[in-house]
Amino acid sequence: MSSPTAEKLLETTNAFLNAFGSLDPEALSATQANNYTHVFAPASLGSGEPFTRQSLGEYLVKLQGILECFRLDFKRILPNPHLRQSVVWAGSETIFLEHVKDGDRAEWKFEGEHIFILSMDEAGEKVVDIVEFLDSKKSEILYGLISRAFQTKEALEAGTSNTESYNGSCSQDGRRDFTSMIANLVWANIVTNIIHLNMLRPEYRS
Repeated sequence: MSSPTAEKLLETTNAFLNAFGSLDPEALSATQANNYTHVFAPASLGSGEPFTRQSLGEYLVKLQGILECFRLDFKRILPNPHLRQSVVWAGSETIFLEHVKDGDRAEWKFEGEHIFILSMDEAGEKVVDIVEFLDSKKSEILYGLISRAFQTKEALEAGTSNTESYNGSCSQDGRRDFTSMIANLVWANIVTNIIHLNMLRPEYRS
């Protein structure tokens, strides 16, 4: 079977990451293979077992209780049709719901940085597995904010306070940047061709 096109890999990558950032498990599920796995790296983060298609969806639903969205800003995307992979370098902003914030509001404006390696099926239509590299130092801060947000949520639910809820309305910077992703295909195809030519060298054919 022929390799998927770079355009197809970009389309699937865009669909997956927009669903992921929007905390939309239904849209996310449509982009995932049945045997999907999601690993967070480095291992020093202590993230535990990889997420599966089901467990990641359940986690996104849980996050809807404290987050408006996880906004991604794509800095660079490199699709590799020969490996059926996309490598994504992205910035992010984690946007918490107002009612779960405690203390100084300024510390709840959290920005991070990620490298995603997405591996696709033969058609390039489903994501089979992801390795997501995180900034270790910043991740510790984010995990602390998430923990505090859940504690505040639980305290509010134990009382009678009115709370706002997730509405899925947070727009993704990555979606708006999809046109620029296509424009980067010239660059991506040049790199891909270089990789492909290297693979034809004698030492790789033995």
